[in-house]
Formats: sequence, structure tokens, C-alpha cells
Amino acid sequence: MLVFLCHSSGDKPAVRELCRRLAAEGHEPWLDEQRLLPGQDWQLEIPKAIHQSQAVVLCLSRASVSKEGYLQKEIKYALDVVDEKPEGTIFLIPVKLEECEVPGRLLKWQWANLYEQGGYERLKLALGARAQSIAGGAATEGPPRRLRSEGCAVSAARAKSMVVVNDFYCRGWSEGGGRIKHPYETRAVEDALVVVDHVTGLMWQRGGSERECFTFQEAAECVRGLNFAGFRDWRVPTLEEAMSLMTAEENGMPDEVMSGSERVKGVMHLDRAFEKWATPFIWTADLADSPERAWVVYFWNAVCKTEVLAYNAHVKAVRSV
Repeated sequence: MLVFLCHSSGDKPAVRELCRRLAAEGHEPWLDEQRLLPGQDWQLEIPKAIHQSQAVVLCLSRASVSKEGYLQKEIKYALDVVDEKPEGTIFLIPVKLEECEVPGRLLKWQWANLYEQGGYERLKLALGARAQSIAGGAATEGPPRRLRSEGCAVSAARAKSMVVVNDFYCRGWSEGGGRIKHPYETRAVEDALVVVDHVTGLMWQRGGSERECFTFQEAAECVRGLNFAGFRDWRVPTLEEAMSLMTAEENGMPDEVMSGSERVKGVMHLDRAFEKWATPFIWTADLADSPERAWVVYFWNAVCKTEVLAYNAHVKAVRSV
């Protein structure tokens, strides 16, 4: 999500750090010293950037709120864009870099205190809510539905119970499941494509290993050394996490798709936010009752079952946001 950082030049050090953190979260922060090219007319480019942004984070400090100059124009541009948005839209987000007065024309918006513990997390929640509204998903109340993130031994009875209790879609086990709407958001981070699920708080590779398959051990080693989209904390998903991606056929991919000049079978039970031919069946981090077998999730036919550890399956890495 493109996030314009509105700030005073005297607050550059703090705003640079904020820019770094937002980029690490998968956003696209717009910071003038990084975005403007030599020779560009900044008085034309900045208003254009504000109009193109999905959110404006207004950085306030004691010096900036009392300073005359271009910052006041940027605030005016942002307020003009707010007038174009539907009532209740999160767009202009004031944040205090230090204790200071909030200008009267901004008092109608709740602000976050970045200098206090938990302040940055409140900003993340606001940006997440904005991203969710852009994605067109249904609003969710409270924190994300956290799923088990560490692998363990899972019996068939426990797997079936998990699918039903979590209302996951699964052929033969829970064909009436999958009623929870997932407001997926696709992001481009350092030229890598990821998909964020705002219901579970998980970030997924949009593609994955695609045409490559691995044994269970190889999959774990592959993900352990993965540096993707600037993150190094990727992991093989648990059975719960992988099954949260399963969708009914009407929401998934076509049954056949073109991969270059080749016609391949489509992943009919994976949401269209993901690559249409990648990772039709993936390893999970969960072993079965037998230590010689582990769980694999099949998006081709909406089932999960155990396979021997030497079996070859795709990898779709996940991380917690």
C-alpha cells in the first residue's frame, strides 16, 4: 500500500526510521528524498503523490506544528483529498513523533503517539484497516485469528476436528465450510509479490516453489534459508495455516490455465489472489501419527492427507505479520 509520509524537514531522522519500518512491513512509503528524481518539479510531484497514495501519515513534532512553510501546504493537499473520500475512510493518520499540540484542523482525527510503547502498533492497525477496506473485504473485529504456527504431530482425527472447528473448506470433511471471508491484499515488496491475509495475520508467497518440488526435509531446509521480499523469518506452514487458504471452487482458479504455451491443471481451491498455476499441493510442517509421514494440502481437489517424507511436493512459505 502506498503511504505518503508528510513531515517537516527537521524531523528527517525519525521519519527515515518510520519509512524503514513501514517498508519492512510490506508497505510502499513515499518519502521525498527517496522518491523524487533530480530534475523533477517537487511542487508538482508531491500533490500528485498525495492524490495517488492510499494513506497519508502526518508526522507531528513541536517544531513542525508551529513552522510555516511547505508542510502546511502538504496538509492542505491531504485535507482536500480527504474531502473526496467516503465518510469514515481511514486516509489521513496523524502521528506524534514527540509530545506536542495537534493543530486544531486535525483534531477530528485520532492520532498515534509513536514515542510511546504501543504507538507504532496502533499505526499498523490503522494501516491494516485501510488496506483491508481497499481490498474490499468484510471488516473484522479485534485482532487477527491466530493459528498454530509451530509444527507438531497431528492425527487424522485431530486434523478433521481442526478443519471443522475452524470452518475451513475441505472436501469430504467440511464441504459447508469456508464461510469466513479473507480480505487478501497483494503487495509488491522489493519486486517480490506477497499476499497478506488480514483475517489470520499471515503473509504468504504469492507464488512459491512453482514447478519445483521437494521432499519434506528439503522443504524445511529451503525455507530456513529463504530471503524473500526483504524478510528472513519465513517458515513452512502448519496444517492449520495451509488449510486456511482452501476455498470453494467458485472462488478459486479455473480448472485449466495456460503456463506459457502449456496448458496445465488449475489450482481450483486456492483464491485468485495467488498465482494461478503455482503450488497445487504443498508440504506442511506437521507430521502424522507416524514419524515417517507428514501432512500435505492439495488445492487441486480440496483435501489434505499424509504422504511419506520422501514424497515430492511444492512449498509456499508463510510468515506472521
